[in-house]
Amino acid sequence: MSERLNESLFSLLNQISDAIMITDLKEMILYVNPAFTKMTGYSFMELVHRKPEMLQGAETSSETRKQIAATLRSGQAYEGEILNYRKDGRSFWNYLSISPIRDHDKQVIYYLSIQRDVSVDRTMLLLRHHTEWELAEVVALYRALSLTQQILGQPNLGVSVMDRLGELCDHLIQVLQVNLIYVGMLDRQGDRVRFLAARGRSQHYVETLQISDDENLEEGQGPAGQSLRTLGTVVANASDPSLRFWRDNLERFGLDSTLVSSARTGSGRKILLSLYRSAEHPFIAGVEHLMEAITKEIAAFFDRIETNDRLQMIQSYRDALRTFQRSLLDMNDSQAIIQTMVDVIATHTKVSCVDAFTSEMGDESLQRIHVAGPLALHFHQLPEPHTKAQLHRDGLPLPTQVWISGQKIVIANPSRDESLPSLWRLPPLSEMGVVAGWPMISPHDHSVFGVITITAQARDTFTPEIDTLIEDMVQSAALAIERVESKREMERLQQYQEAGLEAQHAFLALSNSDTIYSRFVEIMVQKTDCLASYVVIPNELGDMKIVAWSAKDEGLERVLAQSACLNTLTCESQDGLEKRNRRYDIMSWPILFANDMAPQSFVKFVFARRARMTPMLMNLLEQLMESLKSALQLTENRETLNQWAWLDPLTGISNRRALDRFLEKMNDGNESGAVIYVDLDDFKPVNDCYGHETGDLVLKEIAKRLASGLGKNDLVSRLGGDEFVMILVGLEQRSDLLERLEALDQLIQKPIDVEGVSEPLFVHASMGVAQFMRGHKLPHDVMRIADQQVYIAKNAKQDRAVAWKISE
Repeated sequence: MSERLNESLFSLLNQISDAIMITDLKEMILYVNPAFTKMTGYSFMELVHRKPEMLQGAETSSETRKQIAATLRSGQAYEGEILNYRKDGRSFWNYLSISPIRDHDKQVIYYLSIQRDVSVDRTMLLLRHHTEWELAEVVALYRALSLTQQILGQPNLGVSVMDRLGELCDHLIQVLQVNLIYVGMLDRQGDRVRFLAARGRSQHYVETLQISDDENLEEGQGPAGQSLRTLGTVVANASDPSLRFWRDNLERFGLDSTLVSSARTGSGRKILLSLYRSAEHPFIAGVEHLMEAITKEIAAFFDRIETNDRLQMIQSYRDALRTFQRSLLDMNDSQAIIQTMVDVIATHTKVSCVDAFTSEMGDESLQRIHVAGPLALHFHQLPEPHTKAQLHRDGLPLPTQVWISGQKIVIANPSRDESLPSLWRLPPLSEMGVVAGWPMISPHDHSVFGVITITAQARDTFTPEIDTLIEDMVQSAALAIERVESKREMERLQQYQEAGLEAQHAFLALSNSDTIYSRFVEIMVQKTDCLASYVVIPNELGDMKIVAWSAKDEGLERVLAQSACLNTLTCESQDGLEKRNRRYDIMSWPILFANDMAPQSFVKFVFARRARMTPMLMNLLEQLMESLKSALQLTENRETLNQWAWLDPLTGISNRRALDRFLEKMNDGNESGAVIYVDLDDFKPVNDCYGHETGDLVLKEIAKRLASGLGKNDLVSRLGGDEFVMILVGLEQRSDLLERLEALDQLIQKPIDVEGVSEPLFVHASMGVAQFMRGHKLPHDVMRIADQQVYIAKNAKQDRAVAWKISE
């Protein structure tokens, strides 16, 4: 280009007042002068290497564009007008004079275009060619445009959008002298125009007015539908075919002529402005651009409203985020964090409902933590969401969808979404424009532990900016909950460690299983977050007997105490305890020793529902239970050793040490009775003939027979060899003593069957008997007398008729 046009030519073109543009054969802009940049608002650099079509818009005539292209292809010059758009979006009528520039070979190499803004000239030409009435119409529309700019340009201080539109319609109805003015809006996903405002004596016409932009519907086949589809202006009369579906209503309200225009807002909505007059005062043609300008001003008003609302909403969510993050500093409870997040969003924003759920690993239901907002009560009526899709039959609740996917889900027009439960198709939920859900994800293991859903009337609520702020809030909540749970976990671990140490120290001072169980459950309830703990022992019938219990909660304490009083915990009462409240979870730990076929007992812990039982905590609990088992085993071993210290190892009856202790207890002389010294007569031949193993079996059988004849306060003891001592307490009558001696003698003389011996064995005994009376001889003295009497009995025997000798 610089080789063909010298600097003088450029200097000349730069000084011309008309806009100049030079393009190549591919329509690329090579040069524009300053007048062109001033007319369009674009800079030189923004225009070069671009095509002139960048100045065209939706309302630029496609026929004009085709005519220009065809003329230039034929090598002819073009003159005419086209609707162009400045950089700021305002339209203007541009007069074009395009001439081809040829080289020496007559070949077209460039196109030179001289352009001029003729918008004012076009209007003045219109004014010169109209009658006085038509001029008045144009002037009225100019006044209407000025009023629209003035009224809609005012700050909305305490004035609603509908009131502002109503104010505009009140003025326009007077200025334009129309019977009816109607303003409506078609939302992005809408299929019907939504009423915004109407004024005029024929206002009732709009009560049944249905308008659509769908040409396949009756409501979309009129002038309004056509205007919505083309975003242009349409003038029509009731007699036109396009108004056949509305003709009867129009005539009933005295309406005939209509002027309709549409414009699109920045968010994609469409504004519809309709003017109606009677047949005596029809609308004229040629004023479409003025009607379009008024409609665009209304659209621009909504753009400002939407921008302001969006900025306010973003600010509201920012305020909510700041408020929530500040409140997190003093919070130490996970549920309180979620409740605060829900309340903050519901308080600071204009949403209809905020709902939050959590669930523990393995649970099939999502537990509602908190719900807030104007529709909170209605959300309580929705079916309880579960963690699994197959558990739902009437649609899949949004919390469940979010839980399963682990991702944010936004559903516009939820009433039309078949995946949601049927209640979304009933008011007031059916009136909601959007519902969205966000997962709460653990920073520790990236698992979903909760869901928050937000429902709003405005479909465009969740813009990218709002979405980011909500995600920041949810993430802040997840981090705070993780911090709280980690701190609580450390505190719980410390509690259980302290409980374990205290239990181990306590076990050292306890001597039986009942006291060990009682102290253990007390420590668990006092030192840990365990709400209650109790120990049950199974019996032969399959029922459970409570032997120890402790509880923080009075209700649990009462249930456990009542069950203990009944001396059994039946299946029915256990169900009543374990299913008494959904807030409780119960862990059962069996006490099973190495040689046991079945647990000796069960230790049960009652926790708040969904209390988190981490592996570390379970490991500590396991250590606690091992300490308990060790203490119980030690006690059992101690009891066994104690028993063997007082028993004869061969026969299992009391030994000489136990006899001495028994006599010490009776040394106060408050009891009466008798001491029987038993010495077997025929035992040595048994040992000699059959061996000591058989002799031991005979001694065990004799000890068993002697023990079977005891009362509850009596004692039998083996002194050694074949000598036994019996102390019968409470005998005061000699006749009673003789009766007991006769019975003992018969027991001893019964045949004894021993495995490996072909015939029964028989032994006899000599018995020395000494009585003691209350307040007289002491048992130790009586023992010596009984010992003497047994030898007298043995020596005095001529036959087996005399077996005992009683001291006198």
